[in-house]
Amino acid sequence: MYSVISSNLPRARRSLARATSSLTPGHVLQGACWNYSILEHVEGDHTHNSDVFKAKVGPRENARVLHEAPEWFVLLHHFHTPKLTLLLRALIKKASKFEYATENLQREVKSYDIPGVASAGCFREMYEQIDDSTITLEWLDTTLAEVKYLPDMRTYSIIKSVLRTAFTSCVVLEDHKQVNTDYKPANILLSNINTDHIIAKVEDLGLVVPVGELFHAQPYDMRDLEVFLKS
Repeated sequence: MYSVISSNLPRARRSLARATSSLTPGHVLQGACWNYSILEHVEGDHTHNSDVFKAKVGPRENARVLHEAPEWFVLLHHFHTPKLTLLLRALIKKASKFEYATENLQREVKSYDIPGVASAGCFREMYEQIDDSTITLEWLDTTLAEVKYLPDMRTYSIIKSVLRTAFTSCVVLEDHKQVNTDYKPANILLSNINTDHIIAKVEDLGLVVPVGELFHAQPYDMRDLEVFLKS
């Protein structure tokens, strides 16, 4: 995994208290049509209030409706019975016991119902909701917060992709009088950063709100220094 520009600002809220999650490697979550086998816990930047896991995706047996696979898959035929072998990883997000975690996760689910959000290439895809506190999402290679800045053309290409994605996401939300109050490097996902086909997407829509609401939602690390010192 690669890295994106790391902030050196003080972290007044670096870590939030969390209850130990019951999800461990090997545990399988059942979705409507897909099984999600937990691979590992993802640490992140310690500013989120959800537990995050990397998972392997496979088709659920006896699913009555076979939805389109979240990503690439290989269709194999064995004794005239189609068998799906997925080449896919997913991210599992489970709300912690933090006071607003479940509320934020449910707000994220509702954000994908905003017209244009689920189909826009600038937002990470949500696959399905497992329960009130657990959702499954698209997996990408790394985040902007983990990418080391270097003054070269590769980095400039990443910056171009990130800006295009971020501004496009603002326009999509603005059309419906919504605003994302949680833009930060850790919420910009990246894949293929060493190629000519960089993928950049916005993640964590738990603080997407109607314009004019939730004035104090801005993350500490994204505040101007003078604002941070007065908070």
